Amino acid sequence: MECAGRDITRGSRVVVDLVPLHSESARHAVEVAPRVWWVGDVVEDDPFQCHAYLIEAGERSVLIDPGSSLTIEVTLRKVQEVVSLDSIATIVLHHSDPDICDSLHVLADRLHRPDLTAVTEWRAALLLRHMAVRFPFVSVEELGWQLDLRDGRVLQFLLTPYLHFPGAFVTYEPRSASLFSSDLFGGFNRAHRLWADAEDDFEDLRQFHEHYMPSREILMAGLAAISARFPQLDCVFPQHGYLIPHRLVPSMFEQLGKLECGVMLASRSDGHLAQLLAAAAGVRRIEGILESDRSPAAMLAAVGDELSLLVPLQEFWAELGHADTVVRFDPMHPDGVVVDSWTAPDDCCSVIVLPQGHDMWRVAIVVQTVRTWAPSAELAALLAMLTLPIRHVAAEVMRAWQFRGRERALREVAVSDPLTGLANRRALDDLDLHQARRAVLMIDIDHFKAVNDSFGHAVGDAVLREVATVLTSSVRLHDTLVRYGGEEFVAIVALDDGVGDVPGTMAIANRIRLAVHGMDLTALGVDTPITVSIGAAVLGVHGGDIRIAIEDADSALY
Repeated sequence: MECAGRDITRGSRVVVDLVPLHSESARHAVEVAPRVWWVGDVVEDDPFQCHAYLIEAGERSVLIDPGSSLTIEVTLRKVQEVVSLDSIATIVLHHSDPDICDSLHVLADRLHRPDLTAVTEWRAALLLRHMAVRFPFVSVEELGWQLDLRDGRVLQFLLTPYLHFPGAFVTYEPRSASLFSSDLFGGFNRAHRLWADAEDDFEDLRQFHEHYMPSREILMAGLAAISARFPQLDCVFPQHGYLIPHRLVPSMFEQLGKLECGVMLASRSDGHLAQLLAAAAGVRRIEGILESDRSPAAMLAAVGDELSLLVPLQEFWAELGHADTVVRFDPMHPDGVVVDSWTAPDDCCSVIVLPQGHDMWRVAIVVQTVRTWAPSAELAALLAMLTLPIRHVAAEVMRAWQFRGRERALREVAVSDPLTGLANRRALDDLDLHQARRAVLMIDIDHFKAVNDSFGHAVGDAVLREVATVLTSSVRLHDTLVRYGGEEFVAIVALDDGVGDVPGTMAIANRIRLAVHGMDLTALGVDTPITVSIGAAVLGVHGGDIRIAIEDADSALY
Protein backbone atom coordinates (compact mmCIF):
# COMPACT_ATOMS: atom_id res chain seq x y z
CA MET A 1 0.00 0.00 0.00
CA GLU A 2 1.42 3.37 -0.92
CA CYS A 3 -0.19 6.80 -0.61
CA ALA A 4 1.06 10.36 -0.97
CA GLY A 5 3.07 11.26 2.09
CA ARG A 6 2.63 7.83 3.65
CA ASP A 7 4.81 4.85 4.51
CA ILE A 8 4.71 1.54 2.67
CA THR A 9 3.37 -1.65 4.25
CA ARG A 10 5.45 -4.74 3.49
CA GLY A 11 4.16 -7.98 4.92
CA SER A 12 3.23 -7.55 8.56
CA ARG A 13 5.42 -4.52 9.26
CA VAL A 14 5.64 -0.99 7.93
CA VAL A 15 8.99 0.16 6.56
CA VAL A 16 10.00 2.96 8.92
CA ASP A 17 10.69 6.33 7.37
CA LEU A 18 11.89 8.85 9.99
CA VAL A 19 9.41 11.47 8.62
CA PRO A 20 10.68 14.92 9.68
CA LEU A 21 7.74 16.69 11.33
CA HIS A 22 8.11 19.70 9.02
CA SER A 23 8.27 17.61 5.85
CA GLU A 24 5.58 17.21 3.22
CA SER A 25 5.02 13.61 4.39
CA ALA A 26 3.98 14.79 7.84
CA ARG A 27 1.18 16.86 6.27
CA HIS A 28 -0.60 13.59 5.51
CA ALA A 29 -1.66 10.52 7.41
CA VAL A 30 1.32 8.21 7.90
CA GLU A 31 0.84 4.44 8.13
CA VAL A 32 3.01 3.50 11.12
CA ALA A 33 1.89 -0.14 11.36
CA PRO A 34 -0.40 -2.23 9.13
CA ARG A 35 -3.74 -0.36 9.12
CA VAL A 36 -2.54 1.88 11.96
CA TRP A 37 -2.10 5.54 11.09
CA TRP A 38 -0.50 8.57 12.70
CA VAL A 39 -2.94 11.44 12.21
CA GLY A 40 -1.44 14.03 14.55
CA ASP A 41 -0.68 17.66 13.86
CA VAL A 42 2.61 19.52 14.35
CA VAL A 43 2.44 22.55 16.61
CA GLU A 44 5.13 25.07 15.72
CA ASP A 45 7.85 25.73 18.32
CA ASP A 46 6.47 23.03 20.62
CA PRO A 47 8.97 20.26 21.50
CA PHE A 48 6.18 18.48 23.41
CA GLN A 49 4.31 17.20 20.36
CA CYS A 50 1.03 15.30 20.87
CA HIS A 51 0.20 12.29 18.71
CA ALA A 52 -3.23 11.11 17.58
CA TYR A 53 -3.69 7.67 15.98
CA LEU A 54 -6.28 5.96 13.80
CA ILE A 55 -6.89 2.20 13.74
CA GLU A 56 -8.41 1.50 10.35
CA ALA A 57 -11.18 -1.06 10.84
CA GLY A 58 -13.85 -0.29 8.26
CA GLU A 59 -17.07 0.86 9.89
CA ARG A 60 -15.60 0.14 13.34
CA SER A 61 -12.51 2.38 13.04
CA VAL A 62 -10.98 3.78 16.23
CA LEU A 63 -9.54 7.24 16.92
CA ILE A 64 -6.99 7.19 19.76
CA ASP A 65 -6.21 10.31 21.83
CA PRO A 66 -7.65 12.78 19.27
CA GLY A 67 -5.96 15.89 20.68
CA SER A 68 -6.92 19.45 21.48
CA SER A 69 -8.80 22.20 19.67
CA LEU A 70 -5.41 23.41 18.39
CA THR A 71 -4.88 20.28 16.32
CA ILE A 72 -8.21 18.55 15.76
CA GLU A 73 -9.02 20.04 12.35
CA VAL A 74 -5.76 18.75 10.90
CA THR A 75 -6.30 15.39 12.58
CA LEU A 76 -9.78 15.05 11.07
CA ARG A 77 -8.45 16.00 7.63
CA LYS A 78 -5.84 13.26 7.89
CA VAL A 79 -8.43 10.75 9.11
CA GLN A 80 -10.46 11.44 5.96
CA GLU A 81 -7.42 10.52 3.85
CA VAL A 82 -7.91 6.97 5.17
CA VAL A 83 -11.59 6.52 6.11
CA SER A 84 -14.73 8.65 6.22
CA LEU A 85 -15.58 10.40 9.48
CA ASP A 86 -18.73 8.28 9.72
CA SER A 87 -16.47 5.21 10.00
CA ILE A 88 -15.26 6.31 13.43
CA ALA A 89 -17.15 4.16 15.96
CA THR A 90 -14.89 4.53 19.01
CA ILE A 91 -12.71 7.21 20.56
CA VAL A 92 -10.11 5.88 23.02
CA LEU A 93 -9.01 8.42 25.64
CA HIS A 94 -6.07 7.31 27.74
CA HIS A 95 -6.58 10.09 30.28
CA SER A 96 -8.50 13.31 30.84
CA ASP A 97 -5.82 15.97 30.17
CA PRO A 98 -6.83 18.71 27.71
CA ASP A 99 -4.06 17.87 25.22
CA ILE A 100 -6.08 14.78 24.21
CA CYS A 101 -9.64 15.62 25.30
CA ASP A 102 -10.14 19.32 24.60
CA SER A 103 -11.37 18.42 21.10
CA LEU A 104 -14.38 16.35 22.31
CA HIS A 105 -16.88 19.16 21.64
CA VAL A 106 -15.55 19.46 18.07
CA LEU A 107 -15.86 15.70 17.62
CA ALA A 108 -19.41 15.78 18.96
CA ASP A 109 -20.29 18.25 16.18
CA ARG A 110 -18.35 16.54 13.37
CA LEU A 111 -18.95 12.83 14.03
CA HIS A 112 -22.63 12.08 13.48
CA ARG A 113 -23.10 8.33 13.91
CA PRO A 114 -25.50 7.61 16.79
CA ASP A 115 -23.50 4.72 18.26
CA LEU A 116 -20.27 6.73 18.69
CA THR A 117 -18.67 5.81 22.02
CA ALA A 118 -15.74 7.14 24.05
CA VAL A 119 -13.67 4.51 25.89
CA THR A 120 -11.53 5.38 28.89
CA GLU A 121 -10.77 4.26 32.46
CA TRP A 122 -13.51 4.82 35.04
CA ARG A 123 -11.65 7.57 36.91
CA ALA A 124 -11.16 9.58 33.71
CA ALA A 125 -14.79 8.89 32.71
CA LEU A 126 -16.02 10.52 35.92
CA LEU A 127 -14.18 13.71 34.95
CA LEU A 128 -14.89 13.71 31.22
CA ARG A 129 -18.66 13.38 31.69
CA HIS A 130 -18.57 17.01 32.85
CA MET A 131 -17.77 18.02 29.26
CA ALA A 132 -21.44 17.18 28.51
CA VAL A 133 -20.91 15.82 25.00
CA ARG A 134 -23.68 13.81 23.37
CA PHE A 135 -21.93 10.44 23.16
CA PRO A 136 -21.52 8.12 26.17
CA PHE A 137 -18.32 7.24 28.03
CA VAL A 138 -17.69 3.54 28.56
CA SER A 139 -14.96 2.34 30.91
CA VAL A 140 -12.42 -0.30 29.97
CA GLU A 141 -13.54 -2.15 33.11
CA GLU A 142 -17.11 -2.38 31.73
CA LEU A 143 -15.74 -3.72 28.44
CA GLY A 144 -13.84 -6.49 30.21
CA TRP A 145 -10.53 -4.85 29.18
CA GLN A 146 -11.00 -5.50 25.49
CA LEU A 147 -12.85 -4.06 22.48
CA ASP A 148 -13.99 -6.19 19.54
CA LEU A 149 -13.41 -4.37 16.24
CA ARG A 150 -15.52 -6.99 14.41
CA ASP A 151 -12.95 -7.51 11.65
CA GLY A 152 -11.05 -10.29 13.38
CA ARG A 153 -9.15 -7.86 15.59
CA VAL A 154 -9.55 -7.10 19.28
CA LEU A 155 -8.06 -4.16 21.17
CA GLN A 156 -6.70 -5.17 24.58
CA PHE A 157 -6.35 -2.79 27.53
CA LEU A 158 -4.01 -3.03 30.52
CA LEU A 159 -4.02 -0.91 33.67
CA THR A 160 -0.66 0.72 34.46
CA PRO A 161 -1.58 2.60 37.64
CA TYR A 162 0.17 5.86 38.55
CA LEU A 163 2.02 5.99 35.23
CA HIS A 164 1.41 8.85 35.38
CA PHE A 165 -2.02 9.04 37.07
CA PRO A 166 -4.04 6.52 39.12
CA GLY A 167 -6.17 5.23 36.24
CA ALA A 168 -3.47 5.14 33.55
CA PHE A 169 -3.78 2.32 31.01
CA VAL A 170 -2.29 1.23 27.70
CA THR A 171 -3.88 -0.18 24.54
CA TYR A 172 -2.54 -3.10 22.50
CA GLU A 173 -3.48 -4.13 18.97
CA PRO A 174 -2.35 -7.77 18.53
CA ARG A 175 -2.53 -8.02 14.72
CA SER A 176 0.18 -5.35 14.28
CA ALA A 177 1.71 -5.93 17.78
CA SER A 178 1.37 -2.19 18.42
CA LEU A 179 1.25 -0.65 21.89
CA PHE A 180 -0.45 2.72 22.38
CA SER A 181 1.29 3.72 25.58
CA SER A 182 -0.08 7.17 26.42
CA ASP A 183 2.49 8.91 28.68
CA LEU A 184 4.71 5.86 29.02
CA PHE A 185 7.62 6.16 26.54
CA GLY A 186 6.61 9.80 25.99
CA GLY A 187 9.00 12.69 26.02
CA PHE A 188 10.20 15.75 24.18
CA ASN A 189 10.84 15.80 20.45
CA ARG A 190 13.81 18.07 19.90
CA ALA A 191 14.87 16.28 16.71
CA HIS A 192 11.53 17.21 15.08
CA ARG A 193 10.88 13.84 13.48
CA LEU A 194 8.21 11.22 13.93
CA TRP A 195 10.30 8.15 14.76
CA ALA A 196 13.12 7.65 17.24
CA ASP A 197 16.27 6.98 15.25
CA ALA A 198 18.86 5.90 17.82
CA GLU A 199 19.30 5.10 21.48
CA ASP A 200 20.54 8.69 21.93
CA ASP A 201 16.90 9.78 21.56
CA PHE A 202 16.28 8.22 24.97
CA GLU A 203 17.56 11.46 26.51
CA ASP A 204 14.38 13.14 25.29
CA LEU A 205 12.37 10.54 27.25
CA ARG A 206 14.51 10.61 30.39
CA GLN A 207 13.58 13.95 31.92
CA PHE A 208 9.85 13.47 31.28
CA HIS A 209 9.81 10.11 33.09
CA GLU A 210 12.05 11.26 35.93
CA HIS A 211 9.62 14.06 36.71
CA TYR A 212 6.20 12.60 35.86
CA MET A 213 6.52 9.00 37.02
CA PRO A 214 6.19 8.67 40.81
CA SER A 215 8.94 6.12 41.49
CA ARG A 216 11.30 3.68 39.89
CA GLU A 217 9.48 0.77 41.55
CA ILE A 218 6.11 1.76 40.08
CA LEU A 219 7.65 2.33 36.65
CA MET A 220 9.39 -1.05 36.71
CA ALA A 221 6.15 -2.74 37.77
CA GLY A 222 4.26 -1.18 34.86
CA LEU A 223 6.94 -2.13 32.34
CA ALA A 224 7.03 -5.68 33.70
CA ALA A 225 3.23 -5.96 33.41
CA ILE A 226 3.35 -4.82 29.78
CA SER A 227 6.14 -7.27 28.91
CA ALA A 228 4.31 -10.16 30.56
CA ARG A 229 0.91 -9.39 29.01
CA PHE A 230 2.17 -8.45 25.53
CA PRO A 231 5.40 -10.41 24.89
CA GLN A 232 5.15 -9.82 21.14
CA LEU A 233 5.68 -6.08 20.78
CA ASP A 234 6.65 -4.55 17.47
CA CYS A 235 6.21 -0.79 17.92
CA VAL A 236 5.33 1.60 20.74
CA PHE A 237 3.17 4.62 19.98
CA PRO A 238 3.22 7.14 22.86
CA GLN A 239 1.15 10.28 23.14
CA HIS A 240 4.24 12.55 23.18
CA GLY A 241 7.76 12.50 21.75
CA TYR A 242 8.92 9.88 19.27
CA LEU A 243 7.31 6.74 17.95
CA ILE A 244 9.50 3.77 18.97
CA PRO A 245 10.38 1.34 16.13
CA HIS A 246 10.88 -2.38 16.66
CA ARG A 247 14.67 -2.27 16.80
CA LEU A 248 14.69 0.24 19.68
CA VAL A 249 11.88 -1.26 21.79
CA PRO A 250 14.14 -3.58 23.91
CA SER A 251 16.71 -0.88 24.71
CA MET A 252 14.00 1.68 25.58
CA PHE A 253 12.41 -0.81 28.00
CA GLU A 254 15.80 -1.52 29.56
CA GLN A 255 16.79 2.13 29.97
CA LEU A 256 13.41 3.18 31.40
CA GLY A 257 13.70 0.44 34.01
CA LYS A 258 16.93 2.01 35.31
CA LEU A 259 15.61 5.53 35.87
CA GLU A 260 15.30 7.11 39.28
CA CYS A 261 11.84 8.67 39.19
CA GLY A 262 9.83 10.78 41.59
CA VAL A 263 12.13 13.79 41.47
CA MET A 264 9.10 16.08 41.28
CA LEU A 265 8.39 15.21 44.90
CA ALA A 266 11.71 16.80 45.84
CA SER A 267 11.83 19.59 43.29
CA ARG A 268 8.19 20.69 43.44
CA SER A 269 8.98 23.17 46.22
CA ASP A 270 12.60 23.69 45.26
CA GLY A 271 13.06 25.54 42.00
CA HIS A 272 16.83 25.44 42.40
CA LEU A 273 16.77 21.65 42.52
CA ALA A 274 14.56 21.51 39.44
CA GLN A 275 17.05 23.66 37.53
CA LEU A 276 19.92 21.53 38.74
CA LEU A 277 18.19 18.34 37.56
CA ALA A 278 17.67 19.90 34.15
CA ALA A 279 21.34 20.95 34.07
CA ALA A 280 22.44 17.43 35.01
CA ALA A 281 20.39 16.02 32.14
CA GLY A 282 21.99 18.55 29.80
CA VAL A 283 25.49 17.63 30.94
CA ARG A 284 24.67 13.93 30.34
CA ARG A 285 23.59 14.77 26.81
CA ILE A 286 26.80 16.72 26.19
CA GLU A 287 28.83 13.76 27.48
CA GLY A 288 27.00 11.59 24.98
CA ILE A 289 27.87 13.99 22.18
CA LEU A 290 31.54 14.00 23.19
CA GLU A 291 31.58 10.20 23.17
CA SER A 292 29.96 9.98 19.73
CA ASP A 293 31.69 9.49 16.41
CA ARG A 294 30.57 12.82 14.97
CA SER A 295 32.94 15.09 13.11
CA PRO A 296 34.52 17.95 15.12
CA ALA A 297 32.26 20.44 13.33
CA ALA A 298 29.08 18.48 14.08
CA MET A 299 30.20 17.82 17.64
CA LEU A 300 30.90 21.50 18.25
CA ALA A 301 27.51 22.55 16.88
CA ALA A 302 25.69 19.94 18.99
CA VAL A 303 27.53 20.93 22.18
CA GLY A 304 26.70 24.58 21.51
CA ASP A 305 23.00 23.71 21.08
CA GLU A 306 22.96 21.87 24.41
CA LEU A 307 24.83 24.65 26.23
CA SER A 308 22.28 27.16 24.97
CA LEU A 309 19.65 25.24 26.94
CA LEU A 310 21.70 25.53 30.16
CA VAL A 311 23.03 29.09 30.04
CA PRO A 312 22.05 32.39 28.33
CA LEU A 313 24.56 31.79 25.57
CA GLN A 314 25.99 34.64 23.49
CA GLU A 315 29.09 32.99 22.05
CA PHE A 316 30.76 29.62 22.29
CA TRP A 317 34.13 28.44 21.08
CA ALA A 318 36.82 25.87 21.75
CA GLU A 319 40.57 26.41 21.69
CA LEU A 320 43.05 23.55 21.63
CA GLY A 321 46.75 24.06 22.05
CA HIS A 322 49.94 22.05 21.79
CA ALA A 323 53.37 23.70 22.13
CA ASP A 324 53.12 27.11 20.41
CA THR A 325 50.12 26.28 18.21
CA VAL A 326 46.62 27.37 19.21
CA VAL A 327 43.68 26.28 17.06
CA ARG A 328 40.24 27.80 17.47
CA PHE A 329 37.04 25.94 16.56
CA ASP A 330 33.79 27.88 16.38
CA PRO A 331 30.69 27.96 14.13
CA MET A 332 32.57 30.23 11.70
CA HIS A 333 35.63 27.94 11.66
CA PRO A 334 34.30 24.40 12.29
CA ASP A 335 37.43 22.79 10.81
CA GLY A 336 39.79 24.91 12.90
CA VAL A 337 41.86 28.03 12.31
CA VAL A 338 45.24 28.96 13.83
CA VAL A 339 45.08 31.98 16.14
CA ASP A 340 47.94 34.06 17.51
CA SER A 341 47.35 33.29 21.16
CA TRP A 342 44.79 32.14 23.68
CA THR A 343 41.73 34.36 23.40
CA ALA A 344 41.25 36.61 26.40
CA PRO A 345 37.63 36.52 27.61
CA ASP A 346 35.66 39.75 27.41
CA ASP A 347 35.75 41.35 30.87
CA CYS A 348 32.22 42.73 30.50
CA CYS A 349 30.62 39.31 30.23
CA SER A 350 30.38 36.27 32.45
CA VAL A 351 32.52 33.44 31.10
CA ILE A 352 32.87 29.78 31.96
CA VAL A 353 36.27 28.33 31.14
CA LEU A 354 36.28 24.60 31.72
CA PRO A 355 39.40 23.46 33.60
CA GLN A 356 42.35 22.82 31.34
CA GLY A 357 44.24 19.57 31.41
CA HIS A 358 47.69 19.42 32.92
CA ASP A 359 48.99 17.10 30.22
CA MET A 360 50.48 18.11 26.88
CA TRP A 361 47.11 19.18 25.46
CA ARG A 362 45.77 22.50 26.63
CA VAL A 363 41.99 22.86 26.28
CA ALA A 364 39.68 25.81 26.83
CA ILE A 365 35.95 25.67 26.18
CA VAL A 366 34.70 29.23 26.54
CA VAL A 367 31.02 29.97 27.00
CA GLN A 368 30.35 33.68 26.83
CA THR A 369 27.03 34.71 28.35
CA VAL A 370 25.03 37.81 29.09
CA ARG A 371 26.59 40.38 31.40
CA THR A 372 24.33 39.79 34.42
CA TRP A 373 24.52 35.99 34.53
CA ALA A 374 26.96 33.84 36.49
CA PRO A 375 26.86 30.06 37.05
CA SER A 376 25.97 28.64 40.41
CA ALA A 377 28.61 26.61 42.20
CA GLU A 378 26.65 23.43 41.43
CA LEU A 379 26.37 24.20 37.73
CA ALA A 380 30.08 25.02 37.54
CA ALA A 381 30.79 21.67 39.20
CA LEU A 382 28.56 19.88 36.69
CA LEU A 383 30.31 21.58 33.79
CA ALA A 384 33.67 20.61 35.27
CA MET A 385 32.60 16.97 34.82
CA LEU A 386 33.01 17.52 31.09
CA THR A 387 36.75 18.14 31.43
CA LEU A 388 37.96 14.58 30.93
CA PRO A 389 35.85 13.73 27.85
CA ILE A 390 36.67 17.15 26.36
CA ARG A 391 40.40 16.53 26.87
CA HIS A 392 40.13 13.15 25.15
CA VAL A 393 38.22 14.66 22.24
CA ALA A 394 40.65 17.58 22.07
CA ALA A 395 43.62 15.27 21.77
CA GLU A 396 42.02 13.38 18.88
CA VAL A 397 40.85 16.57 17.17
CA MET A 398 44.27 18.19 17.48
CA ARG A 399 46.11 15.13 16.18
CA ALA A 400 43.74 14.95 13.22
CA TRP A 401 44.18 18.67 12.57
CA GLN A 402 47.98 18.40 12.68
CA PHE A 403 47.88 15.33 10.42
CA ARG A 404 45.77 17.20 7.87
CA GLY A 405 48.20 20.11 8.05
CA ARG A 406 51.21 17.86 7.44
CA GLU A 407 49.36 16.13 4.64
CA ARG A 408 48.54 19.48 3.01
CA ALA A 409 52.15 20.66 3.36
CA LEU A 410 53.53 17.46 1.86
CA ARG A 411 51.03 17.65 -0.95
CA GLU A 412 51.95 21.26 -1.70
CA VAL A 413 55.66 20.34 -1.80
CA ALA A 414 54.94 17.39 -4.05
CA VAL A 415 53.02 19.43 -6.64
CA SER A 416 54.92 22.75 -6.45
CA ASP A 417 57.92 23.96 -8.39
CA PRO A 418 60.36 25.45 -5.83
CA LEU A 419 62.03 27.82 -8.32
CA THR A 420 58.98 29.60 -9.82
CA GLY A 421 56.28 28.85 -7.25
CA LEU A 422 54.05 27.44 -9.99
CA ALA A 423 52.52 23.98 -9.89
CA ASN A 424 54.67 21.21 -11.32
CA ARG A 425 53.63 18.51 -13.74
CA ARG A 426 52.41 16.22 -10.91
CA ALA A 427 49.59 18.70 -10.30
CA LEU A 428 48.10 17.75 -13.67
CA ASP A 429 46.89 14.48 -12.13
CA ASP A 430 44.43 16.34 -9.83
CA LEU A 431 42.83 18.65 -12.39
CA ASP A 432 39.08 18.58 -12.99
CA LEU A 433 38.83 19.19 -16.72
CA HIS A 434 35.20 18.25 -17.36
CA GLN A 435 33.40 21.56 -16.92
CA ALA A 436 34.42 23.70 -19.90
CA ARG A 437 36.16 23.78 -23.29
CA ARG A 438 39.86 24.33 -22.74
CA ALA A 439 42.99 24.97 -24.74
CA VAL A 440 46.34 23.42 -23.81
CA LEU A 441 49.37 25.62 -24.59
CA MET A 442 52.93 24.27 -24.56
CA ILE A 443 55.19 27.32 -24.02
CA ASP A 444 58.93 27.06 -24.62
CA ILE A 445 61.49 29.88 -24.03
CA ASP A 446 63.47 30.33 -27.23
CA HIS A 447 67.24 29.75 -27.09
CA PHE A 448 67.24 29.55 -23.29
CA LYS A 449 70.58 27.69 -23.30
CA ALA A 450 72.18 30.83 -24.72
CA VAL A 451 70.86 32.83 -21.72
CA ASN A 452 72.52 30.41 -19.29
CA ASP A 453 75.74 30.35 -21.32
CA SER A 454 75.92 34.15 -21.66
CA PHE A 455 74.73 35.32 -18.25
CA GLY A 456 75.10 32.29 -15.94
CA HIS A 457 72.62 29.91 -14.37
CA ALA A 458 71.70 32.31 -11.53
CA VAL A 459 70.47 34.86 -14.09
CA GLY A 460 68.81 32.04 -16.01
CA ASP A 461 66.86 31.07 -12.90
CA ALA A 462 65.85 34.71 -12.41
CA VAL A 463 64.63 34.87 -16.01
CA LEU A 464 62.53 31.74 -15.43
CA ARG A 465 60.94 33.40 -12.40
CA GLU A 466 60.20 36.58 -14.40
CA VAL A 467 58.64 34.55 -17.20
CA ALA A 468 56.51 32.68 -14.65
CA THR A 469 55.29 36.03 -13.26
CA VAL A 470 54.35 37.33 -16.69
CA LEU A 471 52.59 34.08 -17.61
CA THR A 472 50.59 34.23 -14.38
CA SER A 473 49.41 37.76 -15.15
CA SER A 474 48.52 36.73 -18.73
CA VAL A 475 46.00 34.02 -17.76
CA ARG A 476 42.92 34.15 -15.55
CA LEU A 477 42.62 32.98 -11.96
CA HIS A 478 40.62 29.88 -12.90
CA ASP A 479 43.19 28.83 -15.53
CA THR A 480 46.05 26.47 -14.69
CA LEU A 481 49.74 27.24 -15.17
CA VAL A 482 52.42 24.56 -14.74
CA ARG A 483 56.19 24.52 -15.04
CA TYR A 484 56.49 21.38 -17.12
CA GLY A 485 60.26 21.10 -16.95
CA GLY A 486 63.38 23.15 -17.74
CA GLU A 487 62.27 26.18 -19.76
CA GLU A 488 58.89 24.63 -20.73
CA PHE A 489 55.55 25.71 -19.29
CA VAL A 490 52.02 24.42 -19.83
CA ALA A 491 48.96 26.66 -19.63
CA ILE A 492 45.47 25.13 -19.54
CA VAL A 493 43.00 27.91 -20.24
CA ALA A 494 39.23 28.06 -20.58
CA LEU A 495 37.89 29.09 -23.98
CA ASP A 496 35.18 31.76 -24.05
CA ASP A 497 31.72 30.81 -25.28
CA GLY A 498 30.88 32.24 -28.67
CA VAL A 499 34.51 32.13 -29.84
CA GLY A 500 35.72 29.31 -32.05
CA ASP A 501 38.31 26.92 -30.65
CA VAL A 502 41.09 27.91 -33.06
CA PRO A 503 40.58 31.72 -32.99
CA GLY A 504 40.15 31.69 -29.21
CA THR A 505 43.28 29.65 -28.68
CA MET A 506 45.30 31.81 -31.07
CA ALA A 507 44.22 34.97 -29.28
CA ILE A 508 45.33 33.66 -25.89
CA ALA A 509 48.65 32.38 -27.26
CA ASN A 510 49.41 35.72 -28.92
CA ARG A 511 48.59 37.60 -25.72
CA ILE A 512 51.12 35.45 -23.84
CA ARG A 513 53.75 35.76 -26.59
CA LEU A 514 53.54 39.55 -26.67
CA ALA A 515 53.60 39.83 -22.86
CA VAL A 516 56.82 37.81 -22.62
CA HIS A 517 58.43 39.70 -25.50
CA GLY A 518 57.69 42.97 -23.72
CA MET A 519 59.53 42.05 -20.49
CA ASP A 520 62.20 44.47 -19.29
CA LEU A 521 65.12 42.43 -17.95
CA THR A 522 67.79 45.14 -17.88
CA ALA A 523 67.86 44.94 -14.07
CA LEU A 524 69.15 41.39 -14.51
CA GLY A 525 71.77 42.50 -17.02
CA VAL A 526 69.90 40.84 -19.89
CA ASP A 527 69.82 43.26 -22.82
CA THR A 528 68.32 40.95 -25.44
CA PRO A 529 64.57 40.29 -25.62
CA ILE A 530 63.18 36.98 -24.38
CA THR A 531 60.74 35.29 -26.72
CA VAL A 532 58.66 32.13 -26.53
CA SER A 533 57.28 29.66 -29.03
CA ILE A 534 53.87 28.17 -28.34
CA GLY A 535 52.16 25.02 -29.56
CA ALA A 536 48.46 24.53 -28.85
CA ALA A 537 45.81 21.83 -28.81
CA VAL A 538 42.13 21.88 -27.84
CA LEU A 539 41.33 19.59 -24.94
CA GLY A 540 38.47 17.27 -25.67
CA VAL A 541 39.46 16.18 -29.17
CA HIS A 542 40.87 13.02 -27.61
CA GLY A 543 38.21 12.45 -24.98
CA GLY A 544 39.59 14.91 -22.45
CA ASP A 545 42.91 13.08 -21.94
CA ILE A 546 45.31 15.80 -20.73
CA ARG A 547 48.42 13.75 -21.58
CA ILE A 548 47.39 13.31 -25.22
CA ALA A 549 46.48 17.01 -25.47
CA ILE A 550 49.93 17.96 -24.14
CA GLU A 551 51.59 15.65 -26.66
CA ASP A 552 49.59 17.32 -29.45
CA ALA A 553 50.55 20.78 -28.21
CA ASP A 554 54.20 19.69 -28.01
CA SER A 555 54.07 18.40 -31.58
CA ALA A 556 52.52 21.70 -32.71
CA LEU A 557 55.32 23.56 -30.91
CA TYR A 558 58.00 21.82 -32.95
